[in-house]
Amino acid sequence: MKNLIALTAVSFAALTGVASADVAPATIASVERYTNEDVSALTDTQILSLAQIVTSEDSRSEIESRIDSLIRQYQ
Repeated sequence: MKNLIALTAVSFAALTGVASADVAPATIASVERYTNEDVSALTDTQILSLAQIVTSEDSRSEIESRIDSLIRQYQ
């Protein structure tokens, strides 16, 4: 269920144009705090979708798990 919610949020962000903006270094840094994966090859849209997960009210371990899962899907 949480994966469905996360994917819906990502899709909504992409469709509304929110994901078309340049990604600030602070946004990239906030995502990098939750993963050991390399995020340098990700697109701005992908980084912004991960940033939405970071701002969720889930536990740190759930956030880390969801971010790592999405990064693997993006690669």
